Amino acid sequence: MLLYEFKQYHPNNSGESTLPRKETETRIYLDEETTDIIFYQYLFEGPKVLDINSVTIPIRQLANLSKMALTAYASIWINSYNTSEGK
Repeated sequence: MLLYEFKQYHPNNSGESTLPRKETETRIYLDEETTDIIFYQYLFEGPKVLDINSVTIPIRQLANLSKMALTAYASIWINSYNTSEGK
């Protein structure tokens, strides 16, 4: 089952404005049989597919990773919040 899909556009670093820019398309699926989360990523240059990659993560590991990332993000946010601005 498709969970999420997004595209990212990358600037053309060659300076040639006539060359097509590169685009990354990411699709995230839930394998309903194994409950694994599968990330597929496609790299395009115009209509041409340059590369395809995939990563499979068990849903429990993804949950643990998400928890660690949110904890780290919250810690960074709290540490950057300065409560002594009035001094």
